[in-house]
Amino acid sequence: MLTNKEEFVEKETMLASVRHRVAGYDAFGSASALEINPRLTTAFYNRGNLRLNLGDLDGALADFDQALQTDPDDVMAYNNRGIAKLAKGDLNGAIEDFNHAIKINSRHPEPYANRGLVRLQQGKNAEAERDFARSIALQPSVRLFIARRVGEIRQQQ
Repeated sequence: MLTNKEEFVEKETMLASVRHRVAGYDAFGSASALEINPRLTTAFYNRGNLRLNLGDLDGALADFDQALQTDPDDVMAYNNRGIAKLAKGDLNGAIEDFNHAIKINSRHPEPYANRGLVRLQQGKNAEAERDFARSIALQPSVRLFIARRVGEIRQQQ
């Protein structure tokens, strides 16, 4: 809850700055990293994450696609593209991306956790539990994320 007008203005200014950066310019109107180097994978990946967080799912998907064209082995680009697909309701596309991320690096916990969440939504509880167990074995701190998301999914069902 916003407590005062100054806090509101500050937050809106920060959001406008992020939106401006996503559009391709920094706060001072200078050229973006992608204008300087259009094959900079991390710039596409980071902009995709910003767009995902702002709810621009199509823009996020386009950026993750670009990141994967420049680096087809980017585990987190596949993972986050899967998250964007999940947000759009494309469960099968999300599973494909999580599977691909796992194929590239089977020791990364996030794609297992996210695939488990999709499988839970699909009613594939045993498969979801296996994914959650693997994710937690790789990174025990992911347990809280999984528990929170499972609770959200169960409330929606």
